[in-house]
Amino acid sequence: MAELCKTVTNAKFFLILMDGTTDVGKIDDELFLVQWCDVDGTDEKIYSRMEYFTVSRPKSGNAKGLFECLQSALQEFGVAALNVENCKMLVGIGTDGASAAAGLKGLVEGELQWVFWMWCLAHRQELALKDALKGTVFDLIDEILVLLYYVYEKSPKKCRELEEVVADLLQCVEFDDAGVRPLCASGSRWVSHKVNAMKRILSKFGAYTNHLTALSMDSSVQAVDCAKLQEYLRKWVDAKYLLGCAFFVDLLSPCAIFSKVMQEDDLDVLGAFSSLIRTAKEVNKLSSKPLEQWKTYCTTLTKLSDDGSYQCQELRNLLQARSFYESKHEEFCTAVTACMKGRLAWSDLRVIRDVISVLATHGWQRSLDEEDGESDENTERMDPLAPIERLGQRFKVPLESAGVDISKLRDEFYDMLLYATQFISLATLDYRAVWWRLFHSPNSSSWPNVLALGRLLFSLPVSNGKLERIFSVLKLLKVDRRSSIGNETLKDLLMINTDGASMDNFNPDPSIDLWWRAKTRRPDQTKRKKYKTRAAAGQSELDSDSSNSEDNILLDDWDNWLGSS
Repeated sequence: MAELCKTVTNAKFFLILMDGTTDVGKIDDELFLVQWCDVDGTDEKIYSRMEYFTVSRPKSGNAKGLFECLQSALQEFGVAALNVENCKMLVGIGTDGASAAAGLKGLVEGELQWVFWMWCLAHRQELALKDALKGTVFDLIDEILVLLYYVYEKSPKKCRELEEVVADLLQCVEFDDAGVRPLCASGSRWVSHKVNAMKRILSKFGAYTNHLTALSMDSSVQAVDCAKLQEYLRKWVDAKYLLGCAFFVDLLSPCAIFSKVMQEDDLDVLGAFSSLIRTAKEVNKLSSKPLEQWKTYCTTLTKLSDDGSYQCQELRNLLQARSFYESKHEEFCTAVTACMKGRLAWSDLRVIRDVISVLATHGWQRSLDEEDGESDENTERMDPLAPIERLGQRFKVPLESAGVDISKLRDEFYDMLLYATQFISLATLDYRAVWWRLFHSPNSSSWPNVLALGRLLFSLPVSNGKLERIFSVLKLLKVDRRSSIGNETLKDLLMINTDGASMDNFNPDPSIDLWWRAKTRRPDQTKRKKYKTRAAAGQSELDSDSSNSEDNILLDDWDNWLGSS
């Protein structure tokens, strides 16, 4: 903890990510992560880093209980109280957007007006999709996905029978994947689970229908269950279900990619909103395409036989189903993008746009041209450097506590743009690489105030993806046989499992020595000689191959989608 506090203090600014879960002991646990900006990336890129630092148990689940829990967590981190004097380095808080968190937001903003509050973007997107698809044919598809999963979940006998059906069908049907069992269609990454479950349906549709038909006619199955299976099978063989799976795989795949991006540990605010806007653009592209050009939907149609069967299973109401989706595809796309846009209403869109303007290096050349009066005369004249001034005022308290002179931000930013456009390839380099070069430039001492603001902006919250993964670790650690595990022990185990050293790099000698000397381990034990220090395990080399950086966005994409704020 001491080393983490030192790292964050050197970073000048930090944010808190928090989320809650109920463990196997029926105890509410609130987990906390700290995030900061790392300007010394080994691969010559700037990153947002985050680490788990504590778990706390709120006295109540309301806003006041969460506020006290947050105060307690900050005290463990070395912050004496949640007030202006002690929290000047705290620039943002990220939560899941529950009603209690909304009340917490009001309490925190009453003390710290500058804090940037972010509801997890992954949660926002999933709620938007549920809003868009509620009351549509997707409800039927989702119901059948869940029912099919539970038919096989706890039945090894049915799974073996299903495998035999798949083996028989391999003689006449080519399946898309090697999996057999239906996939779970729910979970923390809701969209990805739905898409994967529907892909499995499209791959093994014939096997499932054949096996369900056999189960519905099995004399060993109770009559009530046979009737339920027959009703279920009647819905299953309706073409609206099969084509609907293909339709929604195409529609939700861009959203599933966005959901996976939100799980990255080093995600920053620009990368998150770049991905969000690309997702909206991909959905809009689908809206402008004829349905026959949608990849999965088109592939499914080509696999239909002349008599309208799919994988040896005859489909009902095929023409009606095709007509339905052809008439509704634009409506579904519009609903998805509209709900995604609506779910952004919780935040200050002006601040987000200003952050994009400052961090998105691909737009700096245009900003410089506009400042020098070289932009298109027909374009409405806007002050390209105004965002840096607005952000300076927005985060005035933490910036001034870090020694920033806000009055110099505009001139320094202009000078930095001149340097970057002349000596750095803005068109080809990832924005994180550009910022890294600026932080390590020989001229970096000329822009200390702007670089400090850059640190702050890269520290803003966007996603609780890592917290969701820690919930999974917690549920593996605190099981029925360990339901009374203490909070301090749980805290230490989570620290080891989430951010501890790997087994290859862990040297156990200090821990063994501490355990041995902590107390007498046997009667008449004498003080033992200290063992020679074992050579530390070699550090594994970091993979120098950085992943392909995501394309950056210009402000045009933001304005075209959300409109100028």
